Amino acid sequence: MKKVVLAAKILLCSSLAFAVEEVWDITQFQNFTQAGVDFYNDPERNPFGVTVVIPTPLDVSPVAGEVIVPDRVNLRIPAGSILTVPANKNLVINGAIEAGAYKIFAGDGAVIGKPNIDYARPEWWGTAHASDNEYYFDGTALVPQRIADTTDAIHKAMALCPRVLFQTGVYKHNGIHITRRNVNLIGSGIGSLSGGTVLHNVMAGTNSITYNPSLPGNLHDGYPQITIRDMTIAGASDGDYFKLYTQKHSNTQHGISLGATGIYTWKPTIQNVQIEAHGGDGLHLIGQMGGHLENMFVTRNRGMGVVLSECNGTNIDTSTFRDNVQHNILIAGGGGISINNSNAENPEPAESIQMSGFSHIVVNGAWGGVNINGGYYENSMGSMIFLTNNARVNIRNAFLNNTVAGRALIDVYWADYVNVQGCVFANAAVALFRNTAQASPPGPNNDDLVLYYDRWGGADGQNYYDATVGTHYSQGLVN
Repeated sequence: MKKVVLAAKILLCSSLAFAVEEVWDITQFQNFTQAGVDFYNDPERNPFGVTVVIPTPLDVSPVAGEVIVPDRVNLRIPAGSILTVPANKNLVINGAIEAGAYKIFAGDGAVIGKPNIDYARPEWWGTAHASDNEYYFDGTALVPQRIADTTDAIHKAMALCPRVLFQTGVYKHNGIHITRRNVNLIGSGIGSLSGGTVLHNVMAGTNSITYNPSLPGNLHDGYPQITIRDMTIAGASDGDYFKLYTQKHSNTQHGISLGATGIYTWKPTIQNVQIEAHGGDGLHLIGQMGGHLENMFVTRNRGMGVVLSECNGTNIDTSTFRDNVQHNILIAGGGGISINNSNAENPEPAESIQMSGFSHIVVNGAWGGVNINGGYYENSMGSMIFLTNNARVNIRNAFLNNTVAGRALIDVYWADYVNVQGCVFANAAVALFRNTAQASPPGPNNDDLVLYYDRWGGADGQNYYDATVGTHYSQGLVN
């Protein structure tokens, strides 16, 4: 029996119209067919569009290859009402979808289209994630009781809508591959035992999140504008996220890897994200233009914390890099990069996993300029900041404390112009600022090294400035 409910709707032109809600008539349309969709979409029957309520599980039964739901038909799918799409068939949705965080699609077919929705949910494909009440105490710590593989569901959600919303909990996956533009992966906050979203990669040898425009079938028009925010990106070799707190890193690869050599893409945004315990780099960006990286916590990755390779116009703001095995930040090529009010710090040397000789910040070949503004940098196993083959590096109002591997706090190997202003230095193993421009291999001599109103401290008799070649200008230095 068909049920019709009329509800008033005021249009912008102030005229009064009626939006119709109808329940799918399973006595007339036993399956979800194009004929049934067209019946409700009939302009004479429902001139202002219709919301169709799916009252029970239905099989999607295309006469040809697909069933198309037009933008005048909205689908309301209550919990328990599932549309099953057969293999090699498509359900194309161009209207709205009204559903919560529960399963509404099944089958091996594809659910695609341009739906009028703010986001898609992995839960729509029946994924289960570990939520707040699904932990048990194993005698040492809380661990997840149940974590389902969410890889397929996440990819299907991205195929339907570029904006994917994740609930609080742990989503186990085998590597997420972004293949379309304007993808937004949005969680509920950085993950912890008390809440937030964790995307937990358990597949050895894979990146947690990848966008590679050089691969066949991937978007490479230069403007993917990928956004990832409000979550933890984690790798763990044993499949148990919460054991990460007792292990250094995993056998997965990079946490987030965006870009490919020689292909430039536009405006990635990584915001309020923790990246931890990967076998490669935490964040690896290649050829990204205008990137915005804010409020990141990048820790205990076996490679670098962050690699910016041939990136231009990228900002790192209010972020923390801690105890990555190699350099915490590597800038290789590119320019116009700013690191603002960020911190790089390791535990005391006996507790640190950073390897000897690796630095907090390495800038190599960034001829377009790099600015380091503010921030706190402590306990590096190499130089705090190492500069080689660069032009126009500005370091302002930063606090640098304690190198432990015979390096200066700022070590200049090759540079054309370095401006150090308003910084505080303390406790270097050798000189706080060392200029060691090299004659071989051939490269520019260090020149125009400016030290301006900086403050330093440490052992009595410790050199502030150790210049072997090049020139420098200093004013207002205070010990």
